[in-house]
Amino acid sequence: DMAVLDIACGSGVLLAKVADRLERETGRSVVAYGSDVNVDVMSVAKAFLDLAGRDAHLKTSDVLSEDAFPGMTADFIVSDLPLNLMAHDTADAGDPRFPFGAPRSNASLAFVQAMVSKLRPPEQGGGIAVALIANTPLHAPDQVSAEIRTALVDADLLRAVILLPERLMRTTGVAVNLVVLDNAKPKAWRGKVQFVDLRSQFIDSDQLVDQRSINAEGLEELGRALRRHN
Repeated sequence: DMAVLDIACGSGVLLAKVADRLERETGRSVVAYGSDVNVDVMSVAKAFLDLAGRDAHLKTSDVLSEDAFPGMTADFIVSDLPLNLMAHDTADAGDPRFPFGAPRSNASLAFVQAMVSKLRPPEQGGGIAVALIANTPLHAPDQVSAEIRTALVDADLLRAVILLPERLMRTTGVAVNLVVLDNAKPKAWRGKVQFVDLRSQFIDSDQLVDQRSINAEGLEELGRALRRHN
């Protein structure tokens, strides 16, 4: 079986969609795992996944404080991370899940390291993690954040950074990006990082004011960036 994990799964919609898509595209069974710090949200996720007919392992857990699923590693990890969440010292710099450091301001780079720690090991085929994050952690000037970004590149874990159009999110106007991490890059991508700029690849919504979606050309380019063997 393949495993897909969302470390901040919220209502479980993204987790269910990714698991379903993987099953369709690979023809293999997919086991879904999800965690979130919010007890009420996890109740919603359980109800949603039950209605969707998706068997899933769910746990209420603060990923910055603990590993919700010790011993489990995933083929794919996806997460719509909390945007610009402050770390509040919950990420312990001595935690082996944060080998490159624990940021004390924006927590996004701690979440990213936690995702990397749960990828299937390279000797078992490796895994891919895709995180939706705000702009801030990509250029935060503090020393720890800069060291983490450098370490991710030096360890050849960063596969792609994808700049997304503004106003994609219904709940916020914060500019967001996709960060793609891969601990078993294909040979052609080793030592390289792909930058994809989709900020102009959008269409405006006919129904919602100030709401956009990625256009067909942008989705095609996004798909190419996310495929491991391209």
